[in-house]
Amino acid sequence: MLFRSESGLHFGVFLPQLFTPKFYSSGSFEHTEISPFDNVFVTAYYRKRVSNQIVSRRRKGVNRRVKIDEAYAPLEVYVLYKYSKFGNSQAEAMAKLNLSPNFWLGAGYRQSYGMSGNVGLNFNKFLLSYSYEPGNQPEPAFSRGSHEIQIGLRLGERKDFRRKAPELRSRLTSTATTRRSSRFQQEIPPLNSGIQRTTVDKARYYVVIKVFTDFTSADEYKQELRKDKFNANVFYYEKDRRYYVHVLETEKSSEAYQEARNLKTYTKLKTARVLVIEPKK
Repeated sequence: MLFRSESGLHFGVFLPQLFTPKFYSSGSFEHTEISPFDNVFVTAYYRKRVSNQIVSRRRKGVNRRVKIDEAYAPLEVYVLYKYSKFGNSQAEAMAKLNLSPNFWLGAGYRQSYGMSGNVGLNFNKFLLSYSYEPGNQPEPAFSRGSHEIQIGLRLGERKDFRRKAPELRSRLTSTATTRRSSRFQQEIPPLNSGIQRTTVDKARYYVVIKVFTDFTSADEYKQELRKDKFNANVFYYEKDRRYYVHVLETEKSSEAYQEARNLKTYTKLKTARVLVIEPKK
């Protein structure tokens, strides 16, 4: 199980042996079982993705500034703890320094084994890295050190399965904030103000956030939404004598319902709904 967040801090729990193995003894005709929870790995690491980073690259003898989408913050930190019921638990820690999008250095420490080093190169879809761990094993003369070379090749283009937040129409600068609706007056004063109301010839759709019985409360809430960069407005609905605070007004039903879903999914405006005003016959 792996939990990843936008902050760059990730957490994971792993069971290296999910199914229970059985060991039989030919001498005693008995079997021994090892539980999957006898060995558990717990890891936490920080790896922050930097979107749209601008770097310098040399192409055909000319240095150019290009935008890359798969860059990470210069410092990455990894911590791993291997729990074992049989007494050989172990902790590890590693830090990786991205000197550029194509070159990094790393160093780590493993309990009872000591330090290790790592260096790597990344060119487009090709990866090459080298790791070295000195021969400081728990048992003397057990090993004189280890060398590890990793070669990687990425096939195909990278796919992002993450759903991106859409651009909210209710946050866009629009003339709708000053446009008057026909059948009811936006941002009108309280009742008995003497403002004339006309009729509309097309159905209109409003993405409404809250409804109030008095104009003052509705206007105050409208100002709060505008501080959050929403195109909030107020209109008075004669049918129920209430003041509606809305963030989008449109003649297209698809736009209104899609915006209401987006507001519920990607913002704190969970009360967003669509109010349909039909033309007066």
